[in-house]
Amino acid sequence: MQWRHWALLVAILAATPALGQEGESGGGGTDDPPGDDNGGGGGDDPPGDDGGGGGGGDGSWVRARSLLMRDAASPDGDARGHVEVRARGDRQRFQVEAELLDPGASVEFLVEDGAAAMVSAGFFTANAAGQAEAELDTGDGGALPAGAATVAELAGRRVDVRDSGGALLLSGAVPSLDAAPIRLRGRTRVRDEETGVRVDVEMRVSGPMGRQQFRS
Repeated sequence: MQWRHWALLVAILAATPALGQEGESGGGGTDDPPGDDNGGGGGDDPPGDDGGGGGGGDGSWVRARSLLMRDAASPDGDARGHVEVRARGDRQRFQVEAELLDPGASVEFLVEDGAAAMVSAGFFTANAAGQAEAELDTGDGGALPAGAATVAELAGRRVDVRDSGGALLLSGAVPSLDAAPIRLRGRTRVRDEETGVRVDVEMRVSGPMGRQQFRS
């Protein structure tokens, strides 16, 4: 290896920025949820859009997800689903999704109010693919279920999915953001003045064990 290549490598290592939250360094999208490796700038993506977006944004999403378990007496033996919560600054997002339902089936999503009472988050109709979804986003003027101000208040509360006749299909609990895995990213660009070569360098730390990645 020629000496200038060694110099370039040293410059890369020296110029690599301190790691910050996912999406805050370099060209990462500030609206990319944890685990989304899409590039692009930041911006306020519409609800459900997990890709990179335009400029702007006010930090990165913190996200946690838990599975809903099918009740032993469920009249739908294929149904499955999950609960997902996200937070970014003051913006809060709560989502419940049921899958593999009969197309056109009506289901009700209920959330515990903190006093052992179940409060309805509404009735939803499964689409042609058998999916029914409730997504409540305070960034769009929506209100979180059961009168909660933040998704952190909902952590641990029961969630039910019931059919139009009231039979229990799925149940579970709202996950805690405290259990969300660490995902950090830093990115920079280095140019060798002698050769004109430019190299983009990215370093990531992800997962609960802090797995590290170096990419150029």
